[in-house]
Amino acid sequence: MELGETPEETALRELREETGLVGRIDRILDADANPSRIYHTVALVCYLVKEFHGRPVPGDDADDVGFFLPAALPELAFSSHRKFIRRYHAREGQSPLYPPGG
Repeated sequence: MELGETPEETALRELREETGLVGRIDRILDADANPSRIYHTVALVCYLVKEFHGRPVPGDDADDVGFFLPAALPELAFSSHRKFIRRYHAREGQSPLYPPGG
């Protein structure tokens, strides 16, 4: 998050920087906090983006970018992302994609 940015502005900027897509936030899905050795605590906010445009391109720290069906999601690097997906699917009454603790 940059100084003066709202969480929503940060999410949309990161979406653009990491994927090349420009989007519109539909709603907040979830929030969490994780301990950090550097920052003490890191707040995480997950948004649902339903409308977006642009051609997906990977950010400078990624090899590829893509869209996946829920059953075909690759392994995610961060446990917090897997947790958000598990919680979302539990609320929507869908089978979990990642087992608890995974």
